[in-house]
Amino acid sequence: MIIHKLYIKGFGKISNKEIILKNGINIIYGENEAGKTTIHQFIEGMLFGFFKPFAKKKIYTQAYDQYMPWDIHKGYEGHIQLEIDETIYRIEREFLKGHDKVKVYLETTGEDITDTIGYHSVTKLTDLSHLLGISETTFKNTVSVKQLGAKTESELASELKDYVTNLASAKDQDISVENVLKKLEQKSDAIGTYKRSSSPLGKVTTKVEALEDELKNTKNVYEDLLNKKDTLNHIEEKIEGLTEEKITLEKYKEQLRQKELKNKYTKAIKLQEELQSIDRELFDLNPYESIDINLLNESMETVERIKHLEHQIETLKKEKIENLSKIQRLEEAINQLELENLTKQRLSEIDSLPYTYNTYVDYEYRENHLKNKMKTILQKIKDNKESTTDDLIEQCYYYDSLEDENMSLISELNNYEAQYNATVNKESNHKKRQYIFSSLTGLGLLANIPVFIMSLGGIWINIVLAILAVSFFYLVKQESSSEQLEQANQKNIKNTIEQLQEKLNSNASKQREILHHYEVNDNIELQVLKETSQRTKNNIEDLKKDLEEQEIELERLQNQKHKNYNQMINLMKAIGWKKMEINEEIIDKIIFAGKKSKEKINEIDFINQSISNNESKQEALEKNVEVLKKKTNSILEKYSFDSIEDIKDGIEKKKKRNALQSKKESKDEILKEVLQEHTLETLKKEISITEAFDDIQMDIETLESRMKEIQKVLEITSKEYAAIDAEINERKKNLRSIGAIKTELDNELNKKNQLENELKAIALAKKTLTTISKEIQNDFAPILNEQANYFIRSITNNKYEKVKITDKMEIFVEDKNIRKMIAIHQLSNGTIDQMYLALRLGVLSLLNKAVHYPILLDDAFIQYDDKRINSVLKWIDNEKKQVILFTCQKREKEILEKNNIDTHYIHLDR
Repeated sequence: MIIHKLYIKGFGKISNKEIILKNGINIIYGENEAGKTTIHQFIEGMLFGFFKPFAKKKIYTQAYDQYMPWDIHKGYEGHIQLEIDETIYRIEREFLKGHDKVKVYLETTGEDITDTIGYHSVTKLTDLSHLLGISETTFKNTVSVKQLGAKTESELASELKDYVTNLASAKDQDISVENVLKKLEQKSDAIGTYKRSSSPLGKVTTKVEALEDELKNTKNVYEDLLNKKDTLNHIEEKIEGLTEEKITLEKYKEQLRQKELKNKYTKAIKLQEELQSIDRELFDLNPYESIDINLLNESMETVERIKHLEHQIETLKKEKIENLSKIQRLEEAINQLELENLTKQRLSEIDSLPYTYNTYVDYEYRENHLKNKMKTILQKIKDNKESTTDDLIEQCYYYDSLEDENMSLISELNNYEAQYNATVNKESNHKKRQYIFSSLTGLGLLANIPVFIMSLGGIWINIVLAILAVSFFYLVKQESSSEQLEQANQKNIKNTIEQLQEKLNSNASKQREILHHYEVNDNIELQVLKETSQRTKNNIEDLKKDLEEQEIELERLQNQKHKNYNQMINLMKAIGWKKMEINEEIIDKIIFAGKKSKEKINEIDFINQSISNNESKQEALEKNVEVLKKKTNSILEKYSFDSIEDIKDGIEKKKKRNALQSKKESKDEILKEVLQEHTLETLKKEISITEAFDDIQMDIETLESRMKEIQKVLEITSKEYAAIDAEINERKKNLRSIGAIKTELDNELNKKNQLENELKAIALAKKTLTTISKEIQNDFAPILNEQANYFIRSITNNKYEKVKITDKMEIFVEDKNIRKMIAIHQLSNGTIDQMYLALRLGVLSLLNKAVHYPILLDDAFIQYDDKRINSVLKWIDNEKKQVILFTCQKREKEILEKNNIDTHYIHLDR
């Protein structure tokens, strides 16, 4: 994995900062408080967020508040660009609570692949550990090293145990033995204990105890219910005696009731006579029966409403007169401002007059500016024309052609000179050969003459001599002919050489004339002069184009200026302005007059609108009055009243009739109450029947008092009976049979035994799994030690070669002198930091062999001396990993430069 780029929009004190990183060693240098640790924390936060690990709910760490942006309005967010397996990803994260989210994109295509990565079950955000292939615990305890924080945390030991155990047993590093143990612990915790009443085991234990108590209580209740039943029998006997006495008293009461009926009859006769008198009065008021008193009251309210509305109408009429007077005064004030024809269009034009005038002034300024600019351009064109000639460019091309021709001539001349020198050498050699041949031939003849004389006769001597002579002269002649041809060829070559030299001299003379004409020393100066002339020519063309554009712009500005001028003059004519001049003073006066006129016109419009609204209100009020008067007249016609006074009298008569009607209804109610279920006839008959009981002597109050006493005792006794009976029934209702309780108790005891057996099985499984895990860890311990040994030897330059690492990530090293393992806390702080750095890298190599992660070192070498840091930096360079080194010192950079190690340097203070 390689981190290519960081962008911090808002994080701690840093905002809107981009940092480019490269593969290999990156040094991020800054003084204290420059933001090094903030950037380090930003990388961790972008990859894993700020959440407490292993929590069952979403809990933020202290770092969330610590790195809250100083200016929160800029956002608490950023993005990071990193490469994994040659694929570049862009990770965006927002940290703010309630708005936190993580998005992942493919950088090359922009595709959003967030949903393909997977989510964290607690934070409900994208879990980047799936993409990175490394957990937060492993990352922080291996590749991410903070200042004075090289020592690993306890979580890494647990994670490493899981890894080695799983890899050995399940061949799968993603299956967590620790998780299995946790699940067994959770299962055991879910079953609970006897004392924890909310757990299943606690519940079933409580239930068994409750059932045992219930069985005991049920037996006691059944015994108590038998006693309650005997009490009910005694109460029943008492109720029977009281009931017989009550019946006797009711007979006496009936006799007394007959006397009371006679009194009722007398009272009923009197009430009937009073009702007949009321009926006669009602008959006289019958004409007012159908009158709706509510309607009459409403009509009186309508009359008052009409009076109120007519008063409002008079008020509106007075307001209209006052408003018309105001309008007249405002129109006179407008006339004094010396403006005419002030329509809304004219006022709008006056409002835009400042813009029009300012635009006009701007156009005038830009016109003058363009004219000056055009003068400057024309002068430049004139100056450049004087120094520019097309002949120079042609002469340069001619000079170059002569130069090319000279190169060809020189090459040809060299060839001919070589040929000429070859012919001269050949002629000299030929003469030497001819001389040698002649000498040898003569000597040969002289030497062979005696031999031939001795061996041949006289005649043969003459023949041999003749042959030799002929041969000699033939050879001499052949050599002479060849020599003549060579001399002719040599002469031709010489003539050609002379012609080429003349041509070269001629070309050189022409070139000198060109250089002299342009007052330069050589071709280089001539080419410089040509390029200068070419640029001048191009510059003239650019100036001409610029001039054409400025002329077009000038014409446009002049047209716009003229248009604005005419627009202002036309406006001044339209509003009757007397002085037709365009200047700031006049424009300000027109604007002021227009503003005042507009204010007064707006006020007039407002008053006119108010008049119009009042007229509408008045019209509505008048219509309303008319409607109300019609409504009142319709009531007068309905009841044949002549005036409002008749309505008032009708209301009084209606009220009187209503009162009599109510009195009648009240008397009727009293009569009904007296008669109750009787009529006068039936009551009269019943009284005549009961005359025989008048002689019975009995006090009604004493009778009723005794009956009430008996009734009270009966009620109390009945309630007591009912309460005991209800208690018996209720207790029977809620009381289960002893057999049912025993059956349920047996079932709960079986459940309790089952849970106890499950707890025993879980304890056995945990013990067995822990034992197997320890055995497997013992097998894998040499692998981790071997990895750590490699890194420690590399980092310490073989000073420490043998280490032992416990299952709790504790380190022991071998002292070469005493051949004894000692704990590293007995060593120097620098050595301890080296050891824990090696341990981190060893664990990372063991957990993630396939991926190379960047190493983050935040002032991790603060306790290293120069020798140690030189060794570590060389080793880091050899490992070819991406390293991000945060430091406030310059010695790391100096050591890297001294060792010629390529480094990407980032200075935070710049």
